[in-house]
Amino acid sequence: FTISVTVNPRPEIPNQTATICSGAAFTTAPTNGNPTATTIVPANTTYKWTVEANANVSGQSNQTVAQSTISQTLRNLTNTVQTVVYNVTPTSGAAGACQGPAFTVTVTVNPKPEIPAQTATICSSNAFTTSPVNAAPTTIVPINTTYTWTVATNTNVTGQSDQTTPQTNISQTLTNITNVAQYVVYTVTPTSGADGAC
Repeated sequence: FTISVTVNPRPEIPNQTATICSGAAFTTAPTNGNPTATTIVPANTTYKWTVEANANVSGQSNQTVAQSTISQTLRNLTNTVQTVVYNVTPTSGAAGACQGPAFTVTVTVNPKPEIPAQTATICSSNAFTTSPVNAAPTTIVPINTTYTWTVATNTNVTGQSDQTTPQTNISQTLTNITNVAQYVVYTVTPTSGADGAC
C-alpha cells in the first residue's frame, strides 16, 4: 500500500530591518525568495508580534491578532536615533497553518524636528536670530537641524525674503519704514541633520 504525505510549507524568514522618520509608519512584508533563496514565505502568511519596549518611542504595541504585514506608526520622543525591536512569529496560510521560527524586525526611528511657534522682537534696522534649542518633549531639535522658510510679505518692512538654501538658524535684518510696530511672519520648515534628513 502507499502512504502519501503532504508536507505543508512553513515560513522561514531571516531578521528584517526598517528605517523611518519619526511620526511615519514602517511596513515590513516579507516575500518568498528575498533576500535569499532560503527565505520561505507561503501564500497568505500572517504575523503576530511582541515589542521590546523603548520608553523614548511611542506607538509600538504587541499584536496578538494575525496580520498580513508587520506595520506600526512610531514617534521618536528625543532628538537622537532610537530603535524598536519586534519579535515576530509567522504562520503559513491555509496550507497547514504551520508556525515558523520567530524572527526580528529592527526599526530605526530617526528624529524629526518638532518646534512650536517662535517669536522675536527687534528694533528697526537690526537683525533677529532664532536658533531653536532642544527641550523634549515639547521641542525636539536634532543635531545639525537646518531651516528654510517663506515670508508673508509686509510692504511696511524691508529686508524680508524667502530662503530656499538650508540655514543653521533663522535670521534676517528688517527695517520698519513706518512709525508704528510692524509684524513679519516666517513659515519655517526644519530638516534634521544626517540622521535621516527628516
